Amino acid sequence: MTRRLLTAACALALFATTSAAMAADLCPPMEGAKKTQDDIAAMLKGQGYDVRKMDTEHGCIEMKGMDKDGKRVEVYVHPVTAEVVKIKTQE
Repeated sequence: MTRRLLTAACALALFATTSAAMAADLCPPMEGAKKTQDDIAAMLKGQGYDVRKMDTEHGCIEMKGMDKDGKRVEVYVHPVTAEVVKIKTQE
């Protein structure tokens, strides 16, 4: 029983550490002027997105809204380069 508990605790600790490291790498810090959320919103609207909410997460600017097909999306944009680094589509 103790061995199973120890194994489960180690697996949980490894998962938490890996998840945090992966999230931190999404938009690593970079030298340069950061774009504002308004700048990013305008860029995404120009690409056909319906911007509903803007926030900051994992060092990225996160947009929640709809794509041009009407699907819910979360778009993560690097605040310095304005590069879209991840798009999550919700069915």
